Amino acid sequence: MKRVVALIVLIGAFYLSTIRPGEGEACGDDFAMYIHEAKNIALGVDYRHTGYIYENEYAELGPKTYPPVFPLLLAGAYKAFGLNLTAMKIEVILLFLAALLAVALTFRHELSTKQVLALVATVGFSPYFWNYKENIVSEFPFLLFTYLSLFLIHQNYEQNSSWTYSSAALAGLAIWAAYGTRSVGICLIAALWLRDVLRLRKLSPYSIVATMVFLLGAGVEMLFVQTEASYLDQFGAAPALFSHAIGYLKSLSVLWDNGYSLPLRVAVLALLSAFALIGFAARLRRGVGIFEAFSLAYLAVILLWPAPSDRLLIPLVPLYLFYILIGFDAAMAPAVAWQRIAAVAMVVATIVLSYAGKYSKLNYGPLDGVDNAEAHALFDFVSKTDANDIFIFRRPRALALFTNRSAAAYYWTPRDDELWKKFCELHATHIVTGTLDDAPSVAAPRGFLTTFTDKYAGDLQEVYANAQYKVYRITRKCGAATNIIPAKTEVPPL
Repeated sequence: MKRVVALIVLIGAFYLSTIRPGEGEACGDDFAMYIHEAKNIALGVDYRHTGYIYENEYAELGPKTYPPVFPLLLAGAYKAFGLNLTAMKIEVILLFLAALLAVALTFRHELSTKQVLALVATVGFSPYFWNYKENIVSEFPFLLFTYLSLFLIHQNYEQNSSWTYSSAALAGLAIWAAYGTRSVGICLIAALWLRDVLRLRKLSPYSIVATMVFLLGAGVEMLFVQTEASYLDQFGAAPALFSHAIGYLKSLSVLWDNGYSLPLRVAVLALLSAFALIGFAARLRRGVGIFEAFSLAYLAVILLWPAPSDRLLIPLVPLYLFYILIGFDAAMAPAVAWQRIAAVAMVVATIVLSYAGKYSKLNYGPLDGVDNAEAHALFDFVSKTDANDIFIFRRPRALALFTNRSAAAYYWTPRDDELWKKFCELHATHIVTGTLDDAPSVAAPRGFLTTFTDKYAGDLQEVYANAQYKVYRITRKCGAATNIIPAKTEVPPL
């Protein structure tokens, strides 16, 4: 394990030395919600008072509150450094390094040392994971607790017939930590049950103890935080399982994005995924273990989830690479030594060249999100408004974090009067438009809010503007007729 630890230290040095100013945009303003909850914990105020106004109609933006484990981890950084994004990114990177160690421990008895090193290096030096380090979100701590859970179950239960109740309780605690970080962590309990039912036709005492400890932690979380119910608002129509499956397959190819050639990216995905399928089948022939049970349970949940995202695949990436390594061994078993060496060299070269190509295309400068000069100027203005004002903004959780004002998001409606009605229901006082509105989202098409404010300029008063943002005070009274500004028409020449 010394070589593995040395490799993880090298990865850590690479990540820490290449932190970019600003915050990542891969997850919208999720980061702001986590930080606001961490701030509340650090200051001893109500965890749920974030200023974010939750809307059932746009539940996809995020729940009323997030699970508490990641905010708890961030609270120390906030207490020590305040609203310092770099300090929090460093903490996220350290959690990622701990996750790599948990991954190595999980597979160390199933792979050779060289294979473990290859797996850790492939994850750690992946351009996708490197770029993701700029996001202060829960994916990396969830990765840590997921593989800590798998490690404990595999080592103390699957490989040890003389398990103890304390080891089962420890696994249950680790599973709760995963669930308390991201609610999809409940898949670990489902995987434990699935593994027992398929192999033993019943739940073992180990699984029962682990489940009881998990339920105790989840019950305490629900009592004090009450996070889970609002997640259900995201489920509407029946999930499009086939399109989701195709979408996730495309998302998986992001790992092998070389930055230049899409056909080559697809070819690498096809080759390595073929090895992964061979490896998964080889493991299944030995019986369903906790790795296979978790893979199946987690895949089932994310296929049913109404809002597919490539980041949902992050917990499966180490397992995917594990199955690639197992499958490669199985496929090359009949080969002679020189053929095996040539095949290994080809796969390694393919991955290295893909990574090098992608790194050559990445941006290493400051991130342009809601942490640039224009955004700070906007937030400074908003923070000086009346404390009871309520703002409509594309990134409501970020605005609430940086201004201590209440904010809600906007979303497309088929009729403008429905949107005005929603603003009235929210008691909105201001609308903020800007360059963020130029990007399409699940909430509204490109430029929707800007078009709306131009159309109803007679019901709005511009009170602030800079190069990227405008703030309008809503002057229209609820229930009053709107003042539509007629579109300009050109008079044809005589």
